[in-house]
Amino acid sequence: KVVKISDLKEKYTTFTLEKQPEIIVKKPIIYLYPEQITHVKILHEFKGKITTTYPLYQNGWDVMAYPDGKIIDLSDNRSHQYLFWEGIYNFPKNHSIFNSGFLVKKENTLSFLQDKLEQIGLNPFEINDFIVYWLPELHQNNFNFIHFRINDNIDNSSFLHVTPRPDTVIRVFMQFYGVNTDSELDDLPEQPLKKIERKGFTLVEWGGAKVQPDKSEILN
Repeated sequence: KVVKISDLKEKYTTFTLEKQPEIIVKKPIIYLYPEQITHVKILHEFKGKITTTYPLYQNGWDVMAYPDGKIIDLSDNRSHQYLFWEGIYNFPKNHSIFNSGFLVKKENTLSFLQDKLEQIGLNPFEINDFIVYWLPELHQNNFNFIHFRINDNIDNSSFLHVTPRPDTVIRVFMQFYGVNTDSELDDLPEQPLKKIERKGFTLVEWGGAKVQPDKSEILN
């Protein structure tokens, strides 16, 4: 709802914005690495609104997956490196409350991503794709707060039902926002990260979103 401050009665000197805006869940892409050529079906249950998919999601993805990561969409026999989707969702208010994370200076962003993504379990090819997409956006800020959501179904908003079931799942979702100084979050603990070992049929997904810190804004 849009309200002009000039239209408010005199007794209302402040008001609070409490509703969280819709967050764009940007470029989650899914890699598949079976141990042998495998017919894979994926149903994606997303609480928000899917805006884009490629290859086209038609009541699911129905593909042939190869050990080297190649994916053949069985609807048209086209070859792909990954499955892509994007969507929007109005996450609950506590979605942007962070108890840990990283404060990253602009010039350290590249080495930070290389180190942390490898630490989580992504391979060099996946790390390259991630950095090529996100580095330009992160470089718009002198400092970024970064927090990784790992295997939490993007805060229980996105569920992948995969047949056959993967032996290893690595779903990494980066949330970030720009901050002005390196002292703005100097009391926030660093996020602990545990490496996920890749064994057997492995599914990897990465994506991200720019968020707003969870705090009410007072407008005068």
